[in-house]
Amino acid sequence: MLEHDEIPGQEELYQIAKEMNHSRNSALFVLTYLTGARISEVLKRVKKKNIKIRKMRGKDYIVIERLYTAKRKKHPLRNQVIPIHKEMFLWKIVQDYADTLKPDDILFPISYQRSWQILSKVISKYKEKSTTNKFMNACHYLRHCRNTHLVTIYDFNDQDLVKFNAWSDSKPATTYVHLRSLDIARKFD
Repeated sequence: MLEHDEIPGQEELYQIAKEMNHSRNSALFVLTYLTGARISEVLKRVKKKNIKIRKMRGKDYIVIERLYTAKRKKHPLRNQVIPIHKEMFLWKIVQDYADTLKPDDILFPISYQRSWQILSKVISKYKEKSTTNKFMNACHYLRHCRNTHLVTIYDFNDQDLVKFNAWSDSKPATTYVHLRSLDIARKFD
């Protein structure tokens, strides 16, 4: 079991997704993580046809078009870029599920409450409940994981996080990025 403030690695998240009993639920878990999106940005919005493979700088990336949040209507639609050349093992879970759908099908036509039940159940199985941050206990936890990994694995800085997440400034980074002493020590290598 993970401590309440410990962020699992990508391999651990992959194993959790593989153990889920339904391909839709596994895909929801992985896509929520990969996009770093709020659950409301993924549910009932993303259609299969919004997912494209694009070659950039000689490598393949998934681009999920038209992500937006209902929470802040002033935020623009954004295209989310996912490096499948580095994260294919995770993306394959989403792709296998998407292959069962028609192009105009919505990937996750389920309610917010149902998605919260699905993701909360699996996250609480592997992670100790946080008493200090309720968002670290359910769907939003995957957003914390993704942003931490963007910094620790891909060396994102504050401005990269602002662009990736379509934030208006870098203040949310202090909430969403959880660095350990080991992560800081690696910067000196």
